[in-house]
Amino acid sequence: MKKFLAILAFLTLSIGVTFAQRIAYVDSEYIIRHIPEYSAAQKQLDDLAKKWQE
Repeated sequence: MKKFLAILAFLTLSIGVTFAQRIAYVDSEYIIRHIPEYSAAQKQLDDLAKKWQE
């Protein structure tokens, strides 16, 4: 009985871990080309970096 419970607990935990894993893909090329907020944020960062360098 203990062996059965141990196997059942192991299977339950391994299935939970399997479903917890997710894979994501971010198309950064699309973001750079099509989202105007990205360009505005990049310009702000460039201006700030220029001020720090001076």
